[in-house]
Amino acid sequence: WKCTGNLHDYILEVSSDGGNTWTEVSAGPTSDDHDSTQDNMTDGTTQITFSPVEATHVRLSGTSSHHWISSLENHFMTVGDVRLYGEKLTQNLALNKPATVKWTANDAAVDASGNNVVNSSDRPVTMANDGINNNFVGNYADFGKDNVRASAYLQIDLEKLSDINSLH
Repeated sequence: WKCTGNLHDYILEVSSDGGNTWTEVSAGPTSDDHDSTQDNMTDGTTQITFSPVEATHVRLSGTSSHHWISSLENHFMTVGDVRLYGEKLTQNLALNKPATVKWTANDAAVDASGNNVVNSSDRPVTMANDGINNNFVGNYADFGKDNVRASAYLQIDLEKLSDINSLH
């Protein structure tokens, strides 16, 4: 269902050199189903598969997001239950790994005006990959900033070079 901050469209990038250079591995809509009824809760939820790559870092950018007030769309992003897998791995490589959020335009934790990225204490970035899959009670990361129409991204440090081919 369309929840405030759910990503409509995304760009998924990987880095194999510690976050110095990035390669896009997938981009597009998060779901083909944009039904906003609570009975059909697939919007904003997706499985992204791509050709296997080696990565030390993964970056998920939202290029558009939902808000129940149309004039506030694309102001911030929410992401919950991020799981990364390799072709032959059944363990979640993103589970409890270091995660950060930054502004897409300048790769900083603050925007061009010096405003901090909102990462509220009740929905910190650690909720994006803590392994708890219960987004209906607020277990998701909330980032971006109200009233700032700019893209932000979530970055996860896998702490070692890993083979990956899907994000759930």
